[in-house]
Amino acid sequence: MSVWWWAAAAAAVVVIGAIFHSPRDRYAGVRASDDRQDAEATVGEADDAERSFLLDVVGETMRNVDGSSRQQILTRCRAGDPVELRPEPTNPHDSNAVAVYVSGRQVGYVSRQKAPRILRDIECSRIIFVSVYKVSGGTKEKPSRGIVLYVAVRA
Repeated sequence: MSVWWWAAAAAAVVVIGAIFHSPRDRYAGVRASDDRQDAEATVGEADDAERSFLLDVVGETMRNVDGSSRQQILTRCRAGDPVELRPEPTNPHDSNAVAVYVSGRQVGYVSRQKAPRILRDIECSRIIFVSVYKVSGGTKEKPSRGIVLYVAVRA
């Protein structure tokens, strides 16, 4: 089967998981770091079969191919919103690229360093759900917005 079919199937699993699971209900007490460098860390174990972590998104200040502003899209994002991770195997900059979508609109990418692992998790259907954990910025002191994801995967 083609890579696109597998990517579409994996994306559907991610979105469906986000709809039926609430990280607030299942993982109380998870806190995001205010330091974006420390945003990704294992934050807890729901049980022996799954693990969860926070994942920082990159490229939020860029514009999308259609000209839309990712910063403007982020103004409508809220904690708990479901997230879709879409592999981009034909991305000219990185064949392991994984785009991040909220409400069907791209808000950025998984970092180049983390993308290979996330891509393997998607391809192996290990991702249970992904949601927005925190949107930061948008203030006078920090005008650019950023986003941190909450990811739960099968161990």
